[in-house]
Amino acid sequence: MSDRLWTYFWGRLPDHSFFHFAHFRKEGKEWGHISLNGEFLEGEFPLIIKIPHKKYKFETPLLSLELEAVTPSIQHEDSPTHKHYSTPVLMGEGVDAWMEIEYLTYSQKDWEWLALHLGDISIMAYKREKDSFAKFILGNKVIESSFELTAHVLYLTKLGMCFYLEPVYSEIIFHPKNGRPYSETPFNVIFRTKKIGYGMRERTYKEKEVV
Repeated sequence: MSDRLWTYFWGRLPDHSFFHFAHFRKEGKEWGHISLNGEFLEGEFPLIIKIPHKKYKFETPLLSLELEAVTPSIQHEDSPTHKHYSTPVLMGEGVDAWMEIEYLTYSQKDWEWLALHLGDISIMAYKREKDSFAKFILGNKVIESSFELTAHVLYLTKLGMCFYLEPVYSEIIFHPKNGRPYSETPFNVIFRTKKIGYGMRERTYKEKEVV
């Protein structure tokens, strides 16, 4: 099984439009996906890293951005066959963004992932084949928690915190030529009746080999 590298960004623009950009490398080939408020495009879109794990630039017909990491990276996996980490906050041109990088040497089956931007606090929850976890992130402080996730609620059981996920628009399922069908849903985050932030949710639907 050859290695594959997946670099993913999502964020919100100054006009409150949501975007994602995913860049893939497999067997020497590189390509990308971009969506902007639900409009989807796939092609050979470049990702430029100016300073390793610090500054990034991507260019697509829908959106081009330069982003710089302003928070530390959070390590989730670190083995010869699987490396995975998150950078909760990147900034650029009035944009708040989130970045995921994952390196794999094996196939991974279906997953569901969501991330919340809540001012100085970031939260990530990940349900996957081998295990699931949620992390409450504030600067260098990370608290891991078990969690319960439904269509509209994220509950961090260890912290006793419940967040309502209010969709900005209905879930959209994309069908890329490379990779399996997956969906995205941006949402506002409600805590104790008040809107305190926003987030993005993604999940797969079929058991194909992931790129």
